[in-house]
Amino acid sequence: MCLTIDEELFFRLSILVLLTMYRGIRWYYERKVKAVDPDVRRRRFRLKDSKYERKRDVVLQELPSIAYAVPVFLYIVNPAWRTWSAIPFSVPVWVQFLGVGLAALSLGLLVWTHRTLGLYWTFKLEITPKHKLVTWGPYSRIRHPMYAAILTLMFATGFIAADWLILVISALDLLVVYKRIVSEEQMMIDHFGDEYREYMRRTRRLLPRLRRK
Repeated sequence: MCLTIDEELFFRLSILVLLTMYRGIRWYYERKVKAVDPDVRRRRFRLKDSKYERKRDVVLQELPSIAYAVPVFLYIVNPAWRTWSAIPFSVPVWVQFLGVGLAALSLGLLVWTHRTLGLYWTFKLEITPKHKLVTWGPYSRIRHPMYAAILTLMFATGFIAADWLILVISALDLLVVYKRIVSEEQMMIDHFGDEYREYMRRTRRLLPRLRRK
């Protein structure tokens, strides 16, 4: 099914607005944390190996975001520039509208997660002073709602743009995030011990259980 000019413009503007909102949300909460801890972002990019995160891990985590920006930018500016990465068959328009809905929900989850974490949010894998184990809000159902929100947004834009390259990059980012999750959970186990192990038993990493145990 071919899109009308108005539909294509709607989807391009949707991605632009959604990603602008994403950057605004991140900037707002980063600013709040930096007001208390000015060094919070710089610590991540000092590229110094730690027990839980190596220099190459930090670099690897940034690559999908950079790669993701290219086809997204081309689609927003001029879809004709990225015909080579467009899905080579007709995508039902309802799938693209579904992508818009998923992206909007992911932003809601992102805000909820930031509000729940508060000053415990950091860029680097580290335990902050007086760190508490957060198990309420979205953390009552999944252990890594922020990663879930960001990955959902990435996949959703792939559906909106009907772009196979965005979907492939999103899948690669999922693998990178999974590796970081493993390291992060080991850090939490080392710090919180049995309390975190019990928390792991009743939650899942990225997707909630359909029914609580």
